[in-house]
Amino acid sequence: MKKIVRRLVLLCVIILINVFFMNAENTDTVLAKLVLSMQTAVEREVQLFTSADGVFDEAQSQTLKCDAGGGQALVFEMPGSTKYIRFDLGTDLGEVLIAQMVIEQKSMSIDLLDECPEGLVTMNMVECSFENSGVKVLCSGNDPYLVYDITPIELAEKLELYAAKDNLIKRIALCVAFDFVCIICFLLRRKIAAFIGDIMGNRGLLLDLAKNDFKTKYAGSYLGIVWAFVQPIVTILVYWFVFQVGFRSGVIDGAPFVLWLTAGLVPWFFFNEALNSATGSLLDYSYLVKKVVFNVGIIPPMRIVSALFVHVFFCGFMLVMFMLNGMYPCLEWLQLPYYSLCLVLLILGITYLTSALVVFFRDLAQIIMVVLQVGMWMTPIMWNRDMLSGGLQLIFKLNPLYYIVQGYRDSVIYHRWFWESEFETIFFWLFTLTCICIGNRVFNKLKVHFADVI
Repeated sequence: MKKIVRRLVLLCVIILINVFFMNAENTDTVLAKLVLSMQTAVEREVQLFTSADGVFDEAQSQTLKCDAGGGQALVFEMPGSTKYIRFDLGTDLGEVLIAQMVIEQKSMSIDLLDECPEGLVTMNMVECSFENSGVKVLCSGNDPYLVYDITPIELAEKLELYAAKDNLIKRIALCVAFDFVCIICFLLRRKIAAFIGDIMGNRGLLLDLAKNDFKTKYAGSYLGIVWAFVQPIVTILVYWFVFQVGFRSGVIDGAPFVLWLTAGLVPWFFFNEALNSATGSLLDYSYLVKKVVFNVGIIPPMRIVSALFVHVFFCGFMLVMFMLNGMYPCLEWLQLPYYSLCLVLLILGITYLTSALVVFFRDLAQIIMVVLQVGMWMTPIMWNRDMLSGGLQLIFKLNPLYYIVQGYRDSVIYHRWFWESEFETIFFWLFTLTCICIGNRVFNKLKVHFADVI
């Protein structure tokens, strides 16, 4: 009877949450891309204005540079409500050929020159004519611009219809993924409870070992544990100097580059340090592994907690940097412990697997170091995710560190809650739970052989 009640409760919870997902209001702004293919004899700065009522405002404009010579594609973002487009072609004399004007939104494509040629209005130029190769404009040098009335193509209606279909597919996929996670957790509830109980039951010993590990790591040096904080700070300063001073990276999404960079580096430092140290923890503490009565299952978590001390310091250091730059605390900052917990559980699942395997295959430690070097550049830490197209973004989101790094920035820069990234959240927890289940199973299968091999 109890089993039936538990399953009915689980079923009701799943149904209610699925209904919530399917009926939740979609707050995403519908955007499209305008791809403008141009050829110009001289370098020009092309400014795009968008408007829903024919009144153009500098605040609703974007400027891109078009190099002299062959064809070049300029990609502008435009709201779905746009009805009028204006191109300012600069004050330089010369001929400009606009070979293509295409509005894109994922798989949807609208060629304006084919579907709406009558919408083009020309002003302040010597000549403008349609040719087989596109629109040829002879600029007079008197601030020439083109105004395009795209009302006939009903852009807003087409984008909303497309977005509705796309959103329905995403919501169905989200419900399926969530249901799968719930079912897996329900089936493995005893093992998950035993796993949590094992760690919590030894939390006192685990914390004592972590403190001792943290102190002994720097024992014998004059500065002691200060070295744990020096290296990450120096690394942040080096990257800041290279990218902001050398490459002159400015403000990104309203935040100074050094703050934007620090928000990505802080979780990465913790992941890198904890994964490396926990992977070799059984080898480093071989004298404990060989003890018959010692619970070796707490050794990898102990190394993670040891690395967590430094991570907590750097989270505080990061928040102080934000406040010194005029970005003060808000409710979204409270998400940082959540994302830190996500990171701890992800590392825990991975290191249960790697720490067990490295006992039998010592080269795994070197392989992990190489993977981490590549992984740092596969994660949007020093580059912005907006640099990628939609398809590439989807591929990079398969990296679980993408969710963590973006989560830290969402908390302190973009002020977004984690439930606003519902698809990334469900995927991350599905991936993390899978890692914990596989890692724990492999660790328990192999731990009886650790003492013999070490």
